[in-house]
This record gives sequence, C-alpha cells and structure tokens, in this order.
Amino acid sequence: MGKKFRSGVLISIIMVILGLSAVGWFVWYTGKMFVGLVSSQTVVTSENLPETNSEILNLTEIKIWTCQIGVYKDKENAEVLLQNLHNKGWQAVIISKEPYQVAVGAFGSNEEALFCYQGLLENGIDSWVREVTYPALHYKVSGSETETVLEILELANSLCAGLGQGIDQTDATERIQDIKDSDYPEDFRHLQDNLSALNASLDGQGDFQYKYNQQLLQVFAEYKWVTYKYFEQNP
Repeated sequence: MGKKFRSGVLISIIMVILGLSAVGWFVWYTGKMFVGLVSSQTVVTSENLPETNSEILNLTEIKIWTCQIGVYKDKENAEVLLQNLHNKGWQAVIISKEPYQVAVGAFGSNEEALFCYQGLLENGIDSWVREVTYPALHYKVSGSETETVLEILELANSLCAGLGQGIDQTDATERIQDIKDSDYPEDFRHLQDNLSALNASLDGQGDFQYKYNQQLLQVFAEYKWVTYKYFEQNP
C-alpha cells in the first residue's frame, strides 16, 4: 500500500510539472506572437508616414502710416463706408475688427500719408493720419507646405515692413509670380490674391504709387488676419 501511495504522489508531481510547463510554453508563445504583431504594425505605420519639413519663421515688426476714415462697432456700417469710398475711387480697407477700423493707403512715413490725407480732403472725405504697428512673429512652421507658407509670409512681411525704402519692381514681381505658381494652403488664398493685385499695380500704367499704396494696405490687412488665424490653429 505504501508503494501505491508513493507512486500516486509521484504521478501527481509529474502531472503538475507537465501542466506548469504547458502553461509556461503557452504564455511564451502568445507573448512572442504579440510582440511580433506590434513590431510589424510599427514598421508599416512608420513607412506610411508622410515626410514633413519644419522651419523657424522670423518675421519683423511692421510699422505703417495710414489715413483712417472711420471706426464702427458694427461690421455692416464699416462695409457701407467701404462701398461709398469705392464709388468715389478710393480703395479702403478694414484694418482692425471689433471695433472695425476703415482706412486708406499704407505709407512709410507721416509725410507720405499726409499727401493721401490731402487728396481725401479735396474729395470731401475727412480722415486722420495715424501709425499702425503689427508685432514681430517667431514660430515653428511644419508640414508638407512649409516652404510655401514661409515664402508667402516673408514676402508680404518684407513688402509691408520695407515701406519707404524703395521698391525693386522686378524682384517683387518675380517673387509674387513664384508664389502664384506654387501650391499653398487654402487659408492663404486671399493673401495670394491681394499679392497678385499688388503685382498688377506695378505695371507702370497710370498713377503707380497711388494704386500701389492703397493695394499694399489690403496685403497688410490680410497678412494680419492669416497670421493670427493660422498660428492660433497651429501653435
């Protein structure tokens, strides 16, 4: 009977060892399969990621002089003034929101703006000359369209910040054309349109400076909107 008892105990021990071995092998094999699956998925995901660029954007502070004509709480009233000025041959712009500020022309000095002020006055339009500033911007720009975003913002910034320093018409025309022929995000379409219109004012026909300074204020206003909107969404 003692032998039978010892044999039963031995068989039980062997069964326990075999059971533990089976459990251990199952856990090892399952873990191996999981690691292999995760590794495979990681490799595929990495291969499918699009290549992106990143650059540091440094834009200088902009200071311009303009002839402000009205300030309104309601956008509708500001738009009525825009239309009235347009009917009189002036290209006015809303340069600030809440309140809505309507102005004409972008100039490099107070003295230059006074010539516009005088022209407005002769047309029965009251205005006052004031300086407008927009701060320098320093951001990291990343994405597949980084180069184009940098080009269009640097161009608009240099044209506005460079007021009063002379205009290289050939260089400006070529840079605007390069932007026009490139792909750019939808948010920048209005800025591109305004740069194209500015390019048209460089054709040398009619009152070149008159058209250029008024269109440049359009570029300045759109530059403000797009940088605020774009960098608020992409900090």
